[in-house]
Amino acid sequence: MKALIFYNDYHKGDCHLCRSFLKNIAISNPGWKFYRSHAIERTLHDVPMEYIKEILPDIFAANIHIGQKHGKYTKPWKSRFHGICPDGYKAMFRSICEKYNLICNVSDYIPVIDYSLFDIQKIDSFFSFIQKSCVIVSNGDVLSGQIHNFSMDPIIERLKSFFTVVTTKDRKKKGEYYIGNIVGRYDEDLSELSYLSTRAYAIVGRSSGPYVFSIVKENFNGKLKMICIAIDKGGLYWKNARNDYWIPASDKMSAMLIKIEHILRFNANE
Repeated sequence: MKALIFYNDYHKGDCHLCRSFLKNIAISNPGWKFYRSHAIERTLHDVPMEYIKEILPDIFAANIHIGQKHGKYTKPWKSRFHGICPDGYKAMFRSICEKYNLICNVSDYIPVIDYSLFDIQKIDSFFSFIQKSCVIVSNGDVLSGQIHNFSMDPIIERLKSFFTVVTTKDRKKKGEYYIGNIVGRYDEDLSELSYLSTRAYAIVGRSSGPYVFSIVKENFNGKLKMICIAIDKGGLYWKNARNDYWIPASDKMSAMLIKIEHILRFNANE
């Protein structure tokens, strides 16, 4: 039986955006044995490929990091792509499938998570008792280095007077909820946070894992407002696909608050 390893040495969000491609390949090529290799198994737990921590030397391996080949699939001066977008992922997987003669429907690219394999029951219970619309604030540190870390405390304080606020980093303050306490686990909870986003009104984040994991098919109906604080519009990733809003990371906090208030349609002066 022919075998192939799909590997990604980078971050969880990068892995997540490959999810539907990998599922499609696994289903469409029954004569192959596929492996997935990335840092944390749980990141792609619902992808039906055997997980291995490290690449095996006697099996062909395909790199599925979108930033490979010096930005071939992301840099506008190297190709027609600008930023991390669906067309770049399609081109990358089309190239892999052509190289190994694999079948893959590259048009079926929007990530879909099988939430039944994750801890979502407590999230359902959470939504049964909250009274106000839910807004997620991704206030944890960005580990990818794609944007500088700054305190999002003023954003949380402003929002929690009008919304039920869920944070990704525990501030231990009244009037807000920490995702770890809701789910009952305190690491590797991005899939649970993704499920929570499908029931939320908005997410305010940066170009990092919590924001990226909210990019799922359920959120492509325009219901979830996606506010991304990023260096440039490339941080929006799947831009123009949903209700995406970009706030420059260079803005002062006062300007960010005004823009967030306008997007979420509430008046802090009322």
